[in-house]
Amino acid sequence: MYNAIVVANSILYKMGNLGKEVRPLKLQKLLYYTVGFYYKKCEKDLLCPIDNFYKWGYGPVEPDIYHYFEKYRYKPISKLHKDEQGNIYIVSFDDKDFYEILDKVIAFYGDKGDFVLSDMTHKHDAWLKTKDYDLITRDLIYETFKKLDYGE
Repeated sequence: MYNAIVVANSILYKMGNLGKEVRPLKLQKLLYYTVGFYYKKCEKDLLCPIDNFYKWGYGPVEPDIYHYFEKYRYKPISKLHKDEQGNIYIVSFDDKDFYEILDKVIAFYGDKGDFVLSDMTHKHDAWLKTKDYDLITRDLIYETFKKLDYGE
């Protein structure tokens, strides 16, 4: 399991290496899809228990990631998050399952617009069955992704 910021940094790193811009809204949706498809393939949590998604206006949001990158608002994120000591952490490249899933998420969703991704998540059961601003339970996310294929 990883902290959400480690996974978010990994997404930003891979997208940056591909020359793709990522705004905060898109980062949230790529994180959500990565978490869901990771569970579908590996049948285990990707994120630490303290990291969770909530139903916000533009789709599932992990609040810590929102706060780390909110200064960018509608601009592309230009830097990976650093901890208090100035260290940057990403998922180890030894985690082949993670990067296989991340590569697929980027291939299917990386070129989609922020609001297109937001609209897509609004069609998922995890979104539809959760009240506004409530926690989207992991069980509901996992049940949702068991039924999804890449691109949905």
